[in-house]
Amino acid sequence: MADSSAILAKLRDIDAGFSRLPSEAPLTETLQIIASRLVQLFEVDHSTITLLDERERYFRVMAECPTLSMPLVNERISIEGRTTQRDLLDRKEPVVANDLHGHALLTESSSFSEIVGRLDIKSMLIVPFVAEENTIGTFSLDAIGRARRFSAEDIRLCGTIANRLAASVSVSRLQEDQQKYRRQAGLLAPAPGRIRKLVGDEKIVDALFREVAKVIEFRKASLQFLAEGNRILMGAFGFDKSNFDPWLLRPVADDPIAWEICQSKRPKIIPETNSYQNWERQAGTNDVGVV
Repeated sequence: MADSSAILAKLRDIDAGFSRLPSEAPLTETLQIIASRLVQLFEVDHSTITLLDERERYFRVMAECPTLSMPLVNERISIEGRTTQRDLLDRKEPVVANDLHGHALLTESSSFSEIVGRLDIKSMLIVPFVAEENTIGTFSLDAIGRARRFSAEDIRLCGTIANRLAASVSVSRLQEDQQKYRRQAGLLAPAPGRIRKLVGDEKIVDALFREVAKVIEFRKASLQFLAEGNRILMGAFGFDKSNFDPWLLRPVADDPIAWEICQSKRPKIIPETNSYQNWERQAGTNDVGVV
């Protein structure tokens, strides 16, 4: 039976470690710090932290400790056709490989097997971390050049770390999004004199869209002026200005989104337009709206 005092000490170390993380550090820096503490806490030889691609195609290695002669950061671990990787998303349970020889992790992927062989990893524990019931990433504990049996207590402690790690990633992403939106709002707030110059000058409108595209990725955009509750299309990007869907210029009073923006006088960001009840999607638009 595991020493309860040692377990409590590790729990205190986990709590203290997360409490000391820099409050506004970039996410990559935060993950690197956590990876180094995982190595120390579990006395393993190597650790990685990955984040899930938005389309759930792969996990990307964001941090590792120590950095090896052939670094793994930015390596992609594909999910398609790999049951073990898919289970990290769907079942949200750790993958315990006390002996990697012949393990499904290797038999499912020749590229993963090549990495494991190159690094001489003998044992591995992969733990998913979950936010809002969705897997957003994983961390691994790796034993190099020696076998390591991960105990039930190791796995329970990793569950605690996974919860804290998911919270840290969510907070860091929120802070980065807020900083990005503040920068974008500053770019999209031209002075009244500049607005007047835009009227009737499509070259300037096109230049504005090109400048915005340097900091915001988008496929379609429009510049509209309001006059007595009606909308005037001043410029278009990604579609023909002379052939647009009528709903784009419907009166403000008939458009809940435009009405809300006019009343609040603030930008509105719609992260998932597919699930937003007042969004009418045009063919070819993506799933993020900024208005």
